[in-house]
Amino acid sequence: MKIIGVFFVGCFLLLGLTSCGGQSSGGDKSGALNDGEKIYPFKSIEVEYVTQTEGMGAKGEGTRTMWIADYGRRQATLSHDKTAMSIMGHSSETENHTLSILDGNDSYSIDLITKTGVKGNVEEMKQMGKVMAASFMTDVKNMSLKDFVEKNGGTWHGQESFLGKTCDVFELMGTRQWHYQGIVLKVESTIGGMKVVEEAVSIKEDVAISDDRFKVPEGITITQAPTMDEMMQMSGTTDEE
Repeated sequence: MKIIGVFFVGCFLLLGLTSCGGQSSGGDKSGALNDGEKIYPFKSIEVEYVTQTEGMGAKGEGTRTMWIADYGRRQATLSHDKTAMSIMGHSSETENHTLSILDGNDSYSIDLITKTGVKGNVEEMKQMGKVMAASFMTDVKNMSLKDFVEKNGGTWHGQESFLGKTCDVFELMGTRQWHYQGIVLKVESTIGGMKVVEEAVSIKEDVAISDDRFKVPEGITITQAPTMDEMMQMSGTTDEE
């Protein structure tokens, strides 16, 4: 579904390449963020999204708000969605309420319903992204997003205006995306009878964002995510292989 196409592009962007005018400058060779690194060309941004999902007996809707500050060194995303399922006369409903935070080289993935979360490291995330991306990408160091999309069987549609922003538009693996300065503003996907649409409804650039947006809420139990070496050991894979 939409996750696959977005994941492929996400891995591409994770490697520090440019997208729709967004740039990554600075940083050290390990992939860690330095104090002066600018991940995005704007200092701060707040984007509100709505999501609709329908098909295969499921119908859902949700909201998502993303805050970015300090040129991307601090990021937070609050998501809330509900999905109703009806299959062969059986009905059920699922609810997700999550918060993700990136603050410097620390990242948090939090479930606000179970009050639990996982703390990770951005450098480790980049290294894992490189490992995953290696299976479908080669020689992408100086590749543009357009080249990446077309090389992987996608279609580049040029530029369109969305909510007053000039976006690069392309389709990859059944998912059409609108990118603005490295941020996805709209996604449309219809695969296997499941239609998913997520689109921004509000964009505010260069706004003041409270430090509280990047703090773990009280009452959350945080555990440490395994390192890449630990994950490779668990899967039976080592660097020597």
